[in-house]
Amino acid sequence: MDGLRELHIGEWRSNYDPRRFGYVVLDGTQWELEIFFSNGHKTVKIYGSNSYPYNFNKFLELLGIDPLDDDKEDEEVDDE
Repeated sequence: MDGLRELHIGEWRSNYDPRRFGYVVLDGTQWELEIFFSNGHKTVKIYGSNSYPYNFNKFLELLGIDPLDDDKEDEEVDDE
């Protein structure tokens, strides 16, 4: 739980989109995070398209996800 707390997810924006920087991307990676609380606190929803919070890779590491694994899977499909 401390690792999650150290990410300061409460400071993340609710939406990450490259359009806020003047870019339009029609393909890429979309993601969504939905956090449910057992104490009745309102559900938190955060999502993005080709744009991420500054510490998103640390979040993935905490979950045991290697952000480069997706690229490896794409290469395996191309090889078939």
